Amino acid sequence: MKKSKTADIALLKNAALFSLSVHAWGNRKTVGKGKAQTDAADALTHTTKTLIVCDELKAVYDYQGKVWQWVVARVMPSFLMDSLYFASTKREKGADGKHQPSIAEVIAEHIEAANINLQTVLLPKLLDDRDEAGRSAYDRAKLAAAKPKIEGGLGSLYAEADYPQPEDLKRRFYISHNFVDFRVSENLIGKMRRKEEEKLRSRYGKAEQAMVAALRAGVQEMVRHLLEILTVKPGEKRKKVHKSLLTNWKELFDTFAARNLMEDEQLASVVKQAEGILSGVTDVDELKGDESAQRDKVLEQFKALEPVIDKLVEDSPVRKFNWD
Repeated sequence: MKKSKTADIALLKNAALFSLSVHAWGNRKTVGKGKAQTDAADALTHTTKTLIVCDELKAVYDYQGKVWQWVVARVMPSFLMDSLYFASTKREKGADGKHQPSIAEVIAEHIEAANINLQTVLLPKLLDDRDEAGRSAYDRAKLAAAKPKIEGGLGSLYAEADYPQPEDLKRRFYISHNFVDFRVSENLIGKMRRKEEEKLRSRYGKAEQAMVAALRAGVQEMVRHLLEILTVKPGEKRKKVHKSLLTNWKELFDTFAARNLMEDEQLASVVKQAEGILSGVTDVDELKGDESAQRDKVLEQFKALEPVIDKLVEDSPVRKFNWD
């Protein structure tokens, strides 16, 4: 078989393209025209109702959201299509000399474990666990929704048909992913195939540039945010320093290598310097107070780092992504 002209694309050597989707039952439903009391024209209004209020259901939604956030923190958007990402397939050697699982493999295992947790732990709390009356949390939430408005329910807007049976509801919650190949069809030949390969090569090239630019801009935003929080201008009160200031940086340090798919050495140097600066900060309280030597030291070192990352962003291959 003739080797594809897209086979030597740098991005594809150390990364895999995959789709990621979170599936869930929608807890909101559109109210039919004329059923909601309002003095506005029906054509200009769009009213929805919340079907149930339930802590166990909220826990399921929150968990799915956290899993999604965990995954996207370790990958890069593809810039080829919505809901498509690139995950590193490099298998680095650990301290024991053995190759460690790639990020792509870790993500696949994480999603599989998350789906098991949904089906065996979180959804049973919503649908299977019973109170003394034999009702599940889902049953109790439906009964509450069926009450009249004066008792906090949906009143006449309640419709039993809006609520799936427990087994159907359980099947609606899962997280799916698929590793895919984004290449020109082998069925195309001659001039048409060459033309499509060049178009695809161009798209991958733009995606590579966009990844470099996006990662640089993200680090720049974090540097600027830290400086904004720690800087006190004349006449201003000192800003609150939250724990997330450090945890967000730690997440960047932990995931940067996996996300630096284009091996941007200049950006890697900036991130390494930032990690060195913050390595001496063991607790966010060290950055608080009017006379914090640690805060002043971090502030001055990040001020020196700011023009470096600004220059990298300025020199990025693209700052606005356009397929035209």
